[in-house]
Amino acid sequence: MSPSPSFTEELKTLLHAFSETEDREALAALADESRLLLTDEFAEAVQNLIDTGLRMGNYDAAEALRQRLDALKEIRAMKAYQRQDALAQAVIAFLQAEDDEKARQTYAAHRNHLDTDAAEQMLVEDFDAGDNKAHAHLRRRAALLKQFRSE
Repeated sequence: MSPSPSFTEELKTLLHAFSETEDREALAALADESRLLLTDEFAEAVQNLIDTGLRMGNYDAAEALRQRLDALKEIRAMKAYQRQDALAQAVIAFLQAEDDEKARQTYAAHRNHLDTDAAEQMLVEDFDAGDNKAHAHLRRRAALLKQFRSE
């Protein structure tokens, strides 16, 4: 089943607007205007354009689209983070802290959420480590949270 003509036209219009954005702020504004921009289908369409550009030797245009797509992925992640509840935001901030001292500061700032069994459980059960390095980081942060809670 092919997409409806109105969807196809909307996608074409959005792809054009996307390719014309000049900076991250303009891209974020465009994402706020059209939820379609934040879908997997849109990201796939952009990736198809990048692949086509590379095959045709249009490297500059393909690279410009790739940079925009990378920025769009960051915007999508930020919007997904903003939709999380306060507990999830606190656990994510703790997990993403640059080092143990920043993690301690994050713990202090979000103690009301992080000093809970729910936070400890979320850290252990809800995050998927894609590789050994990520798995080791999750284990270290879980142990650090346990240590902070016992102090």
